[in-house]
Order: sequence, then structure tokens, then C-alpha cells
Amino acid sequence: MMTDFVRVIGGFDVGTYIPRLAWLSSVIGLYNKVDAVAKEFDTFLERIVDEHISTSKREKVEGAEDFVDVLLQIYNDKSITGYCFAGTDTTYTVLEWTMVELLRHSQVMKKLQNELRLFCRNKSVIIAEDDCEKMRYLKAVIKEILRMHPPIPLG
Repeated sequence: MMTDFVRVIGGFDVGTYIPRLAWLSSVIGLYNKVDAVAKEFDTFLERIVDEHISTSKREKVEGAEDFVDVLLQIYNDKSITGYCFAGTDTTYTVLEWTMVELLRHSQVMKKLQNELRLFCRNKSVIIAEDDCEKMRYLKAVIKEILRMHPPIPLG
């Protein structure tokens, strides 16, 4: 199973480098191989999780926990699950798209830099959240980025 996994992950996909030839991957059967390996890997991981759930209900040996046991404890502790991982991916996605769009549109970046420089000229402290409300162009740029690249699917 691991050999197939490594072969599929490290394999050459023509469509990645030449998008017009992406159809070749379907003809060659690459996508079918990827699906088969993913299903096999998913079944394997489900079996591991099921074994850990069944053994954790029957017998608990102190100090014999592994990574899966710890993840299951976090999953079962409803009070911290939402706080540990919530929002990190979407925040980084928005930041990445903001940088991409600012690099694409240098005049917008210059105008934004000027607004920030003018605003910070008389300040010797760090900009607070309340200060962001006063910067209209920054607010408009953020709204436009969120409109163009929503961090969650709107389907």
C-alpha cells in the first residue's frame, strides 16, 4: 500500500505542467489510481481509529497512549476542539490572496502604503483595531479581497 501511495504522490502528472494536456492523466488512468490508493489508505486509517476506539473503551493502560489516542481525546473533548484549529486556514488564505493581489496591482499597494504612512506619522505606538476603522482605503482593500477570494466556499 505504501509503495502505491508513494508512486502516486511522486508520479508525474502532465496536467500540472501543461494544463491543456490534463486530459492525458484521465486516459492514462492516473486519476483512477489516485482514487483507488486514497480509498485503500482511508480504509486503513479508519481501521486504526476503530481499533483505538474499541480498545480505549475496554482497557486503558496509563502511559501507553500514542498519537491517535491523543487526537481522539481532543476530538471527544468538545470544549477545546473548536478553539484549537478554528479559523487558522481561512486567515492564512486571506493573507496570501491579499499579498498576491497587492503584488499584482502595484498602484493599489502604493496608495495603501501612503495611507498607512500618513496615519502612522504622528503615532509612536502600535496600531490598534480601532485605528483600522479610520483607514478607509485599507478597509476597502480588505473588503475587495474578501469579495474576490472568499475564504469559504459559497456554493
